[in-house]
Amino acid sequence: MVPLNHPCLTTQYQPSTGGNTALDAELSENFNVGIVFNPIDDLSISLDYYHIDLVDQVGTLPLQATLDAELINMGSPVVTRGANGRIIVVDQRQLNLAGTKTNGLDLDLRYSFSAAGVGDFTTQLTWSHVNNFVQDTNDGSGFNDVTFTPDDRIQWNLNWSLSDYSATLIGNYINSTPVAGGGTLDDWTTWDLQLNWATPWNGRLTVGARNLFDKDPPQTAQLPHPFYTNQLHDIYGRVPYIRYTQDL
Repeated sequence: MVPLNHPCLTTQYQPSTGGNTALDAELSENFNVGIVFNPIDDLSISLDYYHIDLVDQVGTLPLQATLDAELINMGSPVVTRGANGRIIVVDQRQLNLAGTKTNGLDLDLRYSFSAAGVGDFTTQLTWSHVNNFVQDTNDGSGFNDVTFTPDDRIQWNLNWSLSDYSATLIGNYINSTPVAGGGTLDDWTTWDLQLNWATPWNGRLTVGARNLFDKDPPQTAQLPHPFYTNQLHDIYGRVPYIRYTQDL
């Protein structure tokens, strides 16, 4: 156990980063199986299963794992120390050290229909489900579940068009997600809306908003510093926009 006042707890060591000419190619084994079904002309259903194994992924060993390995092995070729034993530099160039295993399902449903006098409609539902997603960063702990990796993502689109006008409503869903250190980020649902007008002079005017209802991203309950993750969510809130394009 390192004493509380030990300099290792308060010292930031200098890493050496950059390319590595000794890197080998990453290798993967994967397969997928899919089926597409059209029970009626305007309805399409597709389901895909995928399985991916990646080995020799390019990555960087965490600094603490490098120092732990040096302690266990009584030295390390990637840790350079001075005559007084203090660390001068740690070689953290990229290595072929990581691996990932994942598999899951992708579902796509599409349906189109017309309503007399109201317009044409198309609706689409896409669902992505991750059965398994584990990584080995070569830190000695083997393959482990990856935090900030949701099991389910769903997007639903409803498109409407009538003459020169059209609109799109999009719902986005990300399910609850485990975080490092315990706990979870709650699930998150946002809605986007876009309205379009095709002008008589071959232009197109678009007015819309992302995150229409200004839904805040979920945060952890960890105190004193709760946080959100920009790997999955954004903190911008409602983002209105206007766009015009012109065909010449």
